Amino acid sequence: MKKLIYKITGNMIKTRPQKDVVLRPYLKNNAVSRRVLASVDVDLTKMYPQAETGDVVHLKTVLIVPFENDAMLGFWGNAEAFLDGKKLERDCDGYTQIRLKGGEELIFRCRKEQNGFGVRFTLSTVHYRGMWASDYLYWIRYTLSGEYAGEEGVAITDINSEEYIFPPKTLPDIHELNLKNILHDESGDYVFALTYAVADTCYTGEGEAFVNQEPYTGGIIKAGSSLMVRVKRENGEKISTGNDEHFAVPFLESERRYGLRWLLLGPCSSDRLPEIQFQKPYENRFWRLADGSYIRPYLDTSFYGKWFYALMVGQYGILKSSVIIPELKQYYIDGMRILADYFELMQYEYQLFGAPSFLERSTHLYELDPIGTVGMNLCDLYAIAPSENIMKVIRTLENAMDRNIERFEDGTFHRADTMWSDDTFMSLPFMARLGKLTSIDKYFDECVVQVRGFYDRLYMPDKKLFSHIYFLKDEKPNRVPWGRGNGWVFLALSEVLERIPEDHTGRCELIKIFREFAEGIREVQDKTGMWHQVLDMPETYQETSCTGMFALGMIRGVKHGWINQSYIENIHLAVNAIIKYALDSEGNVLGVCKGSGCSYEPKYYAQLQTVANDDHGTGIILALLSEYEELGNHLS
Repeated sequence: MKKLIYKITGNMIKTRPQKDVVLRPYLKNNAVSRRVLASVDVDLTKMYPQAETGDVVHLKTVLIVPFENDAMLGFWGNAEAFLDGKKLERDCDGYTQIRLKGGEELIFRCRKEQNGFGVRFTLSTVHYRGMWASDYLYWIRYTLSGEYAGEEGVAITDINSEEYIFPPKTLPDIHELNLKNILHDESGDYVFALTYAVADTCYTGEGEAFVNQEPYTGGIIKAGSSLMVRVKRENGEKISTGNDEHFAVPFLESERRYGLRWLLLGPCSSDRLPEIQFQKPYENRFWRLADGSYIRPYLDTSFYGKWFYALMVGQYGILKSSVIIPELKQYYIDGMRILADYFELMQYEYQLFGAPSFLERSTHLYELDPIGTVGMNLCDLYAIAPSENIMKVIRTLENAMDRNIERFEDGTFHRADTMWSDDTFMSLPFMARLGKLTSIDKYFDECVVQVRGFYDRLYMPDKKLFSHIYFLKDEKPNRVPWGRGNGWVFLALSEVLERIPEDHTGRCELIKIFREFAEGIREVQDKTGMWHQVLDMPETYQETSCTGMFALGMIRGVKHGWINQSYIENIHLAVNAIIKYALDSEGNVLGVCKGSGCSYEPKYYAQLQTVANDDHGTGIILALLSEYEELGNHLS
């Protein structure tokens, strides 16, 4: 079993290499904006309000990808598109499929018409057309070229010209900082300038200077030391930095030859020196360059350190596997800590730019998907490596769940027009962990309320299984026992029961529901040991994620005595079936149903395709195999 876990986790981590967040300059253009997980909008009327009908402007961006793959380009507006000089034809919905290796030039030729001037474009995977999946499956960065290479943005020509005027040509370094580029109309009396000594040197410029946050009184500044200068705004909009050839900001990732010696922060209301850090805004400000460019963090990797519920299921499995492979714990800690460390900055970026540089889903906490599984994992992170910062994000997620999610009169969560069985797992494990962390019963009380509400609306006593969906308009469930939908409920129940106090008044009720539900699940287990995509339709395919969830829940049930020892046979059968049918020699996890929508019709679920190495399955299988190995003595 250990060899299998090693193989699966090794294969899994190949798809999500651990990388550090990097800082890059970003020169903002008010004509260009991003939408979260969606399009880039270029409104040329903001740049050229004087343009006349028929005028033409060219846009250029260079596409950067992690590996060669197919992508979907969608573009709308009075524009023609060219990829490395080849004209692209779009379908009636505005899309065309392209092959990207990285480094391709995408050019739009935009013509001014009465109905607008500009283009809206999006780049996405073939499977999720229209969703800019930069935070998940296959990130695609749109960047500038030349001296600005690698920086996010779109280059823009002058009207009826092929000469690009944005971004502007950079200027040679000068020993003077023009604060006007960052002051604008914002309030605040102080600006801070930060740099680092790259060689032993002295500072001969203006302003109050501090070396390593201590007052500078002259003399040699050792290489590697920080130098911060505090400038009072009333003393002018420019400061001389002296001969600063021995100063620079070495950790910025940039191809610029000039202008990288100083970072500016302000205007700020307080004269207190800011902590030197690059993960949070200070007084709702963040570091900028002297030309006005913003400094933004980027995480150029797929899956790792990203805010998405399915990836949190993967992280859940990674943490479970760390019992078998101890080094995985640090991988888990590092990946989850990124979410906590950069959460506040991403909210700031969302307000400033329309979309953050990553953690895009953290900006829309109005449904359970981006709340519950992230909160679950952050609670586990806090239990391992507690910090005030992590708890602050946990509290934000708790408040979002409490205030933003719609409820029935009895308090049960629902979506706009539907209630999904999935949402038991998107809420209950998080609340149960909050209860365990705080020893406050209200969280367990909430768990009981939710279980009752989902049970009342979705449980089918005749089948001892759960419907996937309850439709609010019709006030009835679809009566389709989708495999993973039932798996979410069974697993969520086990998560609560492992944490709810023995003397809690609702515990016995939950055990009764779990026990009856386990009977229904056992009755539809295939003779091979797997469970089917639609549980009571044996003609549908054998599905991996629900099989893992049911076996995992049964392991916990047997261990804690919620169900009897007779289920051990079902567990062994399921685990052996997964090894035989759902895993290949390379550690790939197969037969996992792709993300689902909803329907009244069983055939909708039956035709959903499977995908390999989807976190819905991989994380669950890792958790199952780890607990199966760890709890072997209970299953003998």
